[in-house]
Amino acid sequence: MVAEPRLAPGPRPHPLLGHIRAFRNDPFGFLSEAIRDYGDIVGLRLGLRPAVFLRHPDHIQVLLKAHRDNYVKQTLFRVVFGDGVATVNGAAWRRQRRLLAPWFQPRRVSGAIPLLHDVLKDLVRRWRPLADSAQPVELHLEMKRLALLFVARTLLGADLCSAATAVRNAADVLQRGMAERLFRIVRLPLWVPTPDNRAFLGAVKALDQLAYGLIAERRAARGESDDLLGALLEEEGTPASDRAIRDQILTLLLAAYENTGNALTWLCYVLARHPEVADRVHDELLATCGTALPSREALPGLRYTRMVVDETLRLYPTGWIVRVSRAEDIIGGYQVPASAVVFVSPYLTHRHPEFWPDPERFDPARFADGAPALHAFSYLPFGEGPRQCLGGDHAIVESLLTVAAVVSHYRLSLVPGQRIEPEPLFSVAPRHGLKVILQSRGRH
Repeated sequence: MVAEPRLAPGPRPHPLLGHIRAFRNDPFGFLSEAIRDYGDIVGLRLGLRPAVFLRHPDHIQVLLKAHRDNYVKQTLFRVVFGDGVATVNGAAWRRQRRLLAPWFQPRRVSGAIPLLHDVLKDLVRRWRPLADSAQPVELHLEMKRLALLFVARTLLGADLCSAATAVRNAADVLQRGMAERLFRIVRLPLWVPTPDNRAFLGAVKALDQLAYGLIAERRAARGESDDLLGALLEEEGTPASDRAIRDQILTLLLAAYENTGNALTWLCYVLARHPEVADRVHDELLATCGTALPSREALPGLRYTRMVVDETLRLYPTGWIVRVSRAEDIIGGYQVPASAVVFVSPYLTHRHPEFWPDPERFDPARFADGAPALHAFSYLPFGEGPRQCLGGDHAIVESLLTVAAVVSHYRLSLVPGQRIEPEPLFSVAPRHGLKVILQSRGRH
């Protein structure tokens, strides 16, 4: 007889809270212990709601590809993202994906490189007095600002330099507020005027004003523009609603600000921690493009630099993958109940010893030509399957150019005494920020 599927094993839950407290206090530590004790599929509870954690690539492949129609995005944070491409499901998602996809194709990404150059040249100029005075630089804030300017210039045709601080303040409130609401047993409606709710809605309002301001300026200009915002304004030849455009703008801005900004931060951290790697990147840059920022034609020649970027994204992937099951399913021989939260931590999958020997070691050679082939779902910096992040190629080009700009002009060294550890909110950031000292390599 074939045994009936059973629920995945896991640590004993609190009768009311389930595993919320342990998960909220130290997600990576808690999940690492659970993996050690119970294996690659762990049964959990978030309050009274069943949850399943997956680490093995085979199981993740079922979630994101083989049985993908059974798993949908949760809608808890539509107050922030509305019906943007990151939150909707089904036909609405497919329609939005078709609209957005052309703007992330290689031709478009390559065409944006001169705009990225302009943003990076400004960064290099702003950093010169900081390097001359050996003043510590809060790199996390700098890289998130850079990521915001990248997406604003290339996709929205906007200069958000003056708005960067407002975006930072609002995004920080929303990031922590969404994490808090996710792990609450009782969620008060946002209209209840608690201090946290007022701060959360105030942050949404600030970003609304920014998005609607961009829309109004573009509508008033009445000119044609070759960017994504222009395409959104005239979706398939029909003027789209301001609310629909707002949802896409905030999805793009916050994804770039948090995910790309955090990825660039970890990349600079790696360069500061491994000066021999930074020097080898510098040598490759000189041999490939001299003292200029890499052109589109030069990027394929930055083979070692790309290996450094890929390995950094392995050690420090910035996102989580979260789905909700529509109907009961089976993954890895275990039952997944209907309406269960099913989630993946690329941070932990990228440390699976079966697929990544000595997983905590930084080793760009893992991605060298001739290295063993990867399981398609063992490396997930941008997710996988049909809902893989559209901006992956954009992020890689931005990373390569940022490394080139920084390493060509500066050596980075970590400020002594700071504690660097990942804080796994919705995007994995350095918990206490990241301070560096800049040393000029000479003026170009």
